[in-house]
Amino acid sequence: MAIPSRNSRVYRTEYISNLCLLATTLHKIAEEVYQTSSEEFGEVSEAFTKGTVGSSTMPQKVNPKLAKGIIANAQKLYSVHTSCLYVSPRPFEADSSAYFIFDGNIQESMECIAEIVMRAEELTRTLVINPSGCSRTCN
Repeated sequence: MAIPSRNSRVYRTEYISNLCLLATTLHKIAEEVYQTSSEEFGEVSEAFTKGTVGSSTMPQKVNPKLAKGIIANAQKLYSVHTSCLYVSPRPFEADSSAYFIFDGNIQESMECIAEIVMRAEELTRTLVINPSGCSRTCN
C-alpha cells in the first residue's frame, strides 16, 4: 500500500462487506428453502440420511437445519459488519483498540462465512424436490 495500513481501516471493512454480500446470496437461498419446506408448502426438504434426528416431537419430520444454520450465521455476520463501520472512522492511526476490534471481526467473519458456505454447499447438493408439494401450491 502507498500508505501504512493503520491509516486506513476501510479496506478491512470492505473485505467484510464483500463477505456479507456473498452471505446475503446464500441467505436468500436458505430463506427460500426454509419457507418452502414448511408443511404448508412442502415443495422441498433437506435430505434425510440414516442417523439423522428429525423433529423432537415428530421423528419422521425433517427440520431445515442447514437452512437455519445459514440464516443464523448470515445474521451474525451482518452484525460484525456493523461493528466495522463503527470502528473504521476512529481517529489516531495508532489506536490499537481498533486493531483488536478488527482482528476479532476478521476472525469471526471468516468463521461465519466458512460455516455458511459449507452448509450452502451441502444444502444445494442434497436438496430434495417434492413434485406433489409443488403442484399443490403452483396450481
